[in-house]
Amino acid sequence: MYYGTASKGFKSGGFNFTATLPGGYKEEKLTAFEVGSKTRINDEKIQINSSLFYYDYTDLQVQSFLVPGAIDISNAATAIIQGIEVETIYKPSAELTWWLNIAYLDAVYDDYPEAPAAIGATFDASGFSLNSSPEWSGSVGAQYDWAVSSGTMFFRGEYNFQSEIFFTPVNDNVEHQDSYALTNLFIGYTNNTSDWTIELYARNVFEEEYITSSASFTVVPTGRAGPPGTYGIQFTYRK
Repeated sequence: MYYGTASKGFKSGGFNFTATLPGGYKEEKLTAFEVGSKTRINDEKIQINSSLFYYDYTDLQVQSFLVPGAIDISNAATAIIQGIEVETIYKPSAELTWWLNIAYLDAVYDDYPEAPAAIGATFDASGFSLNSSPEWSGSVGAQYDWAVSSGTMFFRGEYNFQSEIFFTPVNDNVEHQDSYALTNLFIGYTNNTSDWTIELYARNVFEEEYITSSASFTVVPTGRAGPPGTYGIQFTYRK
């Protein structure tokens, strides 16, 4: 199956309680294009889903935390996000499933001459990376299922990774996160009618330390820590 889409949309503007520039911020407008395919090969044992996308933003709304504790939303004149995603699923047998997902992202402020740097200060962020936009991300994993008398047992392992990201248009080495990877493990059981599943999980097995966002609520910027190693049991019921 092959597909293509073209769409346009907008996000309303508004006002800041505190801002580097007087007045509010304008509505954000987006023109988006995407083409892709979904393919099965090798007697349908391999499925490949891919997409190529191009997003053209005008007056992109960008949120920044300004020292000390002031939140500012401003408009980048234009921004371009383009990239490709490829998802591959390989099922060599009824019991075993492998997958590999890769995404490449090129996301930059095309024209952002008055990006906020601090209270009362701006700079030209044209050509800088967008907030929270990793150049590379993806996952690899496998699941093995085996039948038991009243249902199916399964074991699944996941390895998720992403490259460096910045949390502000400044793109400095303070409010940013280096590349990191998380490993998750699951073992569980699903009954024959798939009404319910119970599983034991271990997320972030190797205790990777990372942050998911930052904020300058004080003179020293702070970060929101990602979950540490987490272990537990989960029950899911489906009607």
